[in-house]
Amino acid sequence: MSLTFLGALALVALAVAVLGTVHAGARNAAMRDRARVFDDVLSAVEDPVVLRGDGIDYPELRGRVGGHPVRLRVIVDALVLRKLPVLWLEVVVHQRVPVTGTVSVLLRPHGGEYFSSNPGFRFELPTPASFPRTARVAASTPDTSLDVLEPLAAFVSEPETKEVGVGPGGLRAVRLLASADQGAYRVSRRASFSGARVPAFELLRTVELLTQREVTT
Repeated sequence: MSLTFLGALALVALAVAVLGTVHAGARNAAMRDRARVFDDVLSAVEDPVVLRGDGIDYPELRGRVGGHPVRLRVIVDALVLRKLPVLWLEVVVHQRVPVTGTVSVLLRPHGGEYFSSNPGFRFELPTPASFPRTARVAASTPDTSLDVLEPLAAFVSEPETKEVGVGPGGLRAVRLLASADQGAYRVSRRASFSGARVPAFELLRTVELLTQREVTT
């Protein structure tokens, strides 16, 4: 075996080792960054409990806001071709709501919303005039009233809103948190959301709107 061939093998092995080190470093940095996604809202949440994700998965936050039990989850949405991946923030408020079934308003549906139960609901309802025309309104039962959603029309119409749902056990909103770094995505086709943090005002406002008196009576 020639020295030239052995040298080439050594260079390949070195390159593989360097790439592995770089990949591990990038992965660890991503894990540390994602673990901090709720840092800015912890002071606004009573009795916060952060459930760490596996690997580079985002954590989940549970606690109380304004006396209401809440759950926050960050959703990575990279299923739509030719569109920049995005992060959604899911806010769930657990409380009793006087409705007979679950109703969901999904904005700009494209068929890839794996995080939404809306596509699985059999009963599609007429979209109220106060809602965006791109909304798909669907319910788990045919006799579900939309009155409970009317007070949220302005919130539903905001471009950051992806979905609003109401059921007997509580209310749910999915809002835009961040878009992937465009430059990095074009080069590597990997979604980078470095520095994404949930703003405290976004959480407080969402919970306040979801729990306003008109919605729960």
